[in-house]
Amino acid sequence: MNNILIDEVSSFRDEVLKSVSNRNVVKFSIRNIDFDTQPTVDDAYLTNAAIRKILSSLRVKDNFLQYKEKMIPEEWQNVKESLKHANKDLEFYGRKFLDSNDQYIINKLYPKGQLDDEDNNLVTTKYQDFFDMVILSLEGTNKDFELKNKDFNIDKEEVLLRFLDINSEIDPFNNKSDSSIQVPDLWKRGSDLTFNALQYNSAPFIERLICTNGMVAEQYGYKTNIRNKTFNNSNIQKDINRILMKEDNKYKQILIEAANHMKMNDISLHEFYKYRGFFEEKNIDGKYNYILSNIMNDDAIFNAYGTNVKEKSARWLQTATSGRNAYDFFNDLTWLSSHPSESRMDEEDCRDLELQVSHLFFKERFDLEDIAPKVNLSVGKMITHNN
Repeated sequence: MNNILIDEVSSFRDEVLKSVSNRNVVKFSIRNIDFDTQPTVDDAYLTNAAIRKILSSLRVKDNFLQYKEKMIPEEWQNVKESLKHANKDLEFYGRKFLDSNDQYIINKLYPKGQLDDEDNNLVTTKYQDFFDMVILSLEGTNKDFELKNKDFNIDKEEVLLRFLDINSEIDPFNNKSDSSIQVPDLWKRGSDLTFNALQYNSAPFIERLICTNGMVAEQYGYKTNIRNKTFNNSNIQKDINRILMKEDNKYKQILIEAANHMKMNDISLHEFYKYRGFFEEKNIDGKYNYILSNIMNDDAIFNAYGTNVKEKSARWLQTATSGRNAYDFFNDLTWLSSHPSESRMDEEDCRDLELQVSHLFFKERFDLEDIAPKVNLSVGKMITHNN
């Protein structure tokens, strides 16, 4: 039993319970919103999800608030007042609660009549139950874990607990048996536990030690929610016990085979542009310009093929090499998602990328493996036609 780890989880539990126990439903109009700095309603900040919902209701672009920096104060004031006057009857209902910094937050908006004021005691009890189950397993385990990450996502009201099994070393390429390799390419495994009052998910987490790159293998995880009969404390406790108390090596061989499979193959242009598209889609206000122009740069591809490859069909792209090894490409992506301070990626985008790259890692066949080899084959006419 690791008392330090249990204290860390318990302290985080107290922060989360403080937030959810102070939740309540608030009603406000467009005139209550201060657009001058970080948008607020009275003493509560609006999260990005809430802001997007409001701007959508006002039928203005997502970057509307940036116009303040491009206008003189008088112009910005006129625009704000005109917008508020034109939508003076527009009302919102939102969820308000305290975050970990004792700051009031409005994180979700709902149409009138859709949101009932939930019993906070029931909601708080559900979060308490989840934490109690985790702590119970930690108290009974002989395994040594590190709490690699803990987070409370305000928009989703979702808790993340990421545990790394310190003694779960995996050597996929047998590097330790090769004395010429000074820094072996080793991995460790763990698990992500995510939950809120309506759902519980678990998924294997795998970290490459040489660069602390990580991924989440959601496809090998366990999911249940309030619509399922399996959403009960007994089943969820069994899953948590399996993860934190029992030795589970069934993913070890899968990981070794997948890593070696990647190392032997390159990715196609179709596979490359799928992940470049991830950054293009999320490149709001140019926040991922550096990644797109450097890590995911495609200039060499255009030069090599001498054509605009983006105009080619999906089938064509699936047969064309990107010149990138699959394992190297995977490690580039996981480095970006695992080092947000260096890559400057948003935390939620990092989480999304960690999930998506696992599908590349465990891909059964890469595009370039499904191409027929070129052979010297020439078959002439079988029938002579006179007409």
